[in-house]
Amino acid sequence: MNKLLKIFILTGLVLLSFEVKPQQIFQFSQHMFRPALYNPAAISNDDYLCVFAAGRSQWMGFNDENNENVNPTNYLLGASMPLYSINSGVGLTLGREKIGYQTALNVRLDYSYKMEIDDKQFISGGVLLQLSQLSFDVSKLKPAFPYDPLLSETGKQRDFVPDAGIGFMYSNKDKWWAGISYLNMLGSTATLGNFEIRNKPAFIAQGSYKVNVIKQRFRKIDVAPALLVKTNLTETQTEISVSGYLNDALWLGAGYRLQDAVVLLGGIQVNSMKLGISYDFTTNQIRKATRAGSVEVHLSYCIPGSSNDSQNSNTAERPTTKNSFWNKVTERHLPHKMKMRSMFNTRHL
Repeated sequence: MNKLLKIFILTGLVLLSFEVKPQQIFQFSQHMFRPALYNPAAISNDDYLCVFAAGRSQWMGFNDENNENVNPTNYLLGASMPLYSINSGVGLTLGREKIGYQTALNVRLDYSYKMEIDDKQFISGGVLLQLSQLSFDVSKLKPAFPYDPLLSETGKQRDFVPDAGIGFMYSNKDKWWAGISYLNMLGSTATLGNFEIRNKPAFIAQGSYKVNVIKQRFRKIDVAPALLVKTNLTETQTEISVSGYLNDALWLGAGYRLQDAVVLLGGIQVNSMKLGISYDFTTNQIRKATRAGSVEVHLSYCIPGSSNDSQNSNTAERPTTKNSFWNKVTERHLPHKMKMRSMFNTRHL
């Protein structure tokens, strides 16, 4: 039954990738390290209170005629934490997106509920709510006709738009996981002067499978292919990648976003802090207008467990910290024999 389920889910992910066209929603090349970027159901997979930051500058060197940067940029700052008493997780993310002369400031809330199938498998469902302030600087436009009626209103135009999303995820402990989500489900429209900007609803499918290559006393090497598919049912973008992990503390990988870019990525974990960086080599026609590709950085820190957790995993399996409040929460609600699970031990990114 488990094999049939795995084949069904992974086949569905692949089928979504048949048509390949340009990007529709925000892009992150290191999506496999924090699936919650695209799927709220993954929020409950975080075992500890985590804070994270991420930044991406896409198609660097893409400038207008005044040499002003108009390339897409995206910056995130957020936190997530488990709610053990109700088998749930919550997250808060603040974001800033900029594309050309359009800017969006986002506040996003995520919630997910996790149901265990057995000791190794669980499924989760999640929802997200987002409020965005969109602004558009009409004065920056250079019309071909000076009396274009679309430019009758000048200066910065602003509007607030709400949106929402849902997601579902299946995970088999540290082996493999797959999820699907539906973002921008309200299809909200912002009115900015005489312009209208609509959030296009999109389906997101993602998954990864971990294969152990070497497992020795002081050395463990794993390889994990990953897949990301984004589609609005008329346009689709697909990305495939493979990452190698050394002792879950150092990783290197490469990927290919069809008809868009070749991706190189890597990262390191020091204690409870993780740093990941990636660079995209643009392969489409946009490379003729830019001097460089796309760079992305992820940084995260999670409240660590006590030293007893790592020294005696059989008897001290619940996460504890030096923080008295966090100790009370985990001691009160965690079953004594509960083992914490993650996705490839890279949940912090």
